[in-house]
Amino acid sequence: MLGLISEVPISNKLTSQLIVLADSTLSAAASTITFDVEGVRYPMLWFKAYTFQDTSSGRAYIRLNADTGSNYNFTISRWDNTTSGTSRSTSQTFMDTAYDNAGTGSDEGQALDGIIAKPAAASRGTMYLRSTLFKGGEPAIYRSSGEWTNTANHITKVTFYPSAGNFDAGSYFQIYGVEV
Repeated sequence: MLGLISEVPISNKLTSQLIVLADSTLSAAASTITFDVEGVRYPMLWFKAYTFQDTSSGRAYIRLNADTGSNYNFTISRWDNTTSGTSRSTSQTFMDTAYDNAGTGSDEGQALDGIIAKPAAASRGTMYLRSTLFKGGEPAIYRSSGEWTNTANHITKVTFYPSAGNFDAGSYFQIYGVEV
């Protein structure tokens, strides 16, 4: 036996289900958007967002439980048509989704998705994000991984906010609870 998943008895296979916790398209510009989530019931969250901004430095930041303390550590890798690089940040007050601004100009957008896991209130939260930032016709691809070091609570709120300005009308956000 090779140990392939198809060889595992059906009773031992992990089954999970995605439950829509939030689904929102902005009808007007907004400086933040916050979603209440059931962290005790869903220790793992998956989200996706498509954000649009008319600013020269627009990317999304993420906060959990409105925590503005220096409790976020992350590493971001970037690739685009001319450069690649990595940035490490510790003791931040948010989770960044891109470490610089791709290209020049405005009318940019960002497509991102990620997983946030915090299996118990006393554990650290982990995050993995994928992001593509469009600006002036130049896409840049980002991969981020990080942790939320606040161990006091389950995740009950997820807030997205732009690095500058507002999210434009039409920006779209969805959050799923992963039920296992």
